[in-house]
Amino acid sequence: MKKLTVISFLVLAQAFVFNWAFAQKPEVVVSDKAGWHKIGAVDTDLGENSESISVMGADQFKAIKFKVTEAPANLRIEKATIVYESNNRQDITIGREVAAGQETGTYNLDRPTDDIKTVTFTYSPMPNYKSEKAKVELYGLK
Repeated sequence: MKKLTVISFLVLAQAFVFNWAFAQKPEVVVSDKAGWHKIGAVDTDLGENSESISVMGADQFKAIKFKVTEAPANLRIEKATIVYESNNRQDITIGREVAAGQETGTYNLDRPTDDIKTVTFTYSPMPNYKSEKAKVELYGLK
């Protein structure tokens, strides 16, 4: 009986870690065609203050922008940190409120020939909406 309980616990713990690790919905960019490409999307926890998006595939971009597709109120995106495969970093100050259906401005990248590993963005927590989520999409320009 004890062995069954331990195994059940391990299976549940593994399921939790798997779901947590893949909460992000990454897009695999397969095209090098010029223009905007969706890099990924994430459901933000409005009681927190940062989210990360892993970038996969053809991941060299000249610029990025964020789009809020769903939100109970305006989401204030403070900054973004780009980490390249070379482990170089770039911080971008955004400091802008974005309503559902709107985008941030376009932000040029310092290393357009370097592959992007992750993009982490910080936003102002929304205590009145901490049990709700906002959906944020990340786009890259080739």
